[in-house]
Amino acid sequence: MNTKDIHLIYDAQYGIEYNNRFHDYDEWIIRTDAHTKIIENLHANVVKDTPVRWLDVACGTGYLLSRFPDSERVGLDLSPGMIVQARKQNPTVTIIEGNYLNTNAFEKGSFDVISETGWGHTYVDSFEQWDVMVKNFHGWLNENGSCFITLATLNNVYRWAGKKAPKLPYFVGQDFGGGQIRISGFEWTWKEGGGYFHRMRVPNPKEFKELFDRYFDEVHLVQYPPDFLGIIGFKQKQDPAVIEQIIADMKKLNKETTEAKPESVDKSLSFRKFLSKVKYFVKYKVSQW
Repeated sequence: MNTKDIHLIYDAQYGIEYNNRFHDYDEWIIRTDAHTKIIENLHANVVKDTPVRWLDVACGTGYLLSRFPDSERVGLDLSPGMIVQARKQNPTVTIIEGNYLNTNAFEKGSFDVISETGWGHTYVDSFEQWDVMVKNFHGWLNENGSCFITLATLNNVYRWAGKKAPKLPYFVGQDFGGGQIRISGFEWTWKEGGGYFHRMRVPNPKEFKELFDRYFDEVHLVQYPPDFLGIIGFKQKQDPAVIEQIIADMKKLNKETTEAKPESVDKSLSFRKFLSKVKYFVKYKVSQW
């Protein structure tokens, strides 16, 4: 992970504009509601008298952290520019500048729940670094901890380009030596309109599940709206009702999203987006005149 590149992309100005550019898109609003519900379920699964201790990795501007005021929250991010905004939005929360590949960033057993919903895992330098990341998450969780990661998929990338994604097989076949040939993931680049250049690596979901299976006793791939895939790992076997509740909540959210009157949904989401853009314009653009 090239820290210098991360700092160049996610600078102070990027941090200021981030929520307006991404979190207020219709798709991101629905997606964030799903993230919130999944993390709520993982919090509810923690049995203790003290507040749930939760680490949000690649926390960005702290948007998700702000939704859980009753938890003992910790944010981790590599970008000083994003951290400035996260601390403004969450003045009582511990926000740390650091790298999830650093095993010593936290002591073992520090957290009940760990999440990574902003695709921070796509900025690795090699597929092998995913193993380091998952191993660290497992180590930082307590004995009954759980972890949730939003997976970037080929389908997401193609859909944003307005195209249908080809099917990406995992197991291709046998090689000449009798071993297996697998497609572990892919790399893609994104040049933003502002000139920002992202080089990202995305795992094949089956590869990532196998990776989680090495460390966690129970692992599930979970589909959630509008069209995303997440992975949840538990350090110990759970009552089936735990994951069943999460799946039921995602189905309900998906139904509410798809069956609501399109016009009313569009108007509601568009109005939220409009208000956000007005606030951004007044706060950051007018002040520069």
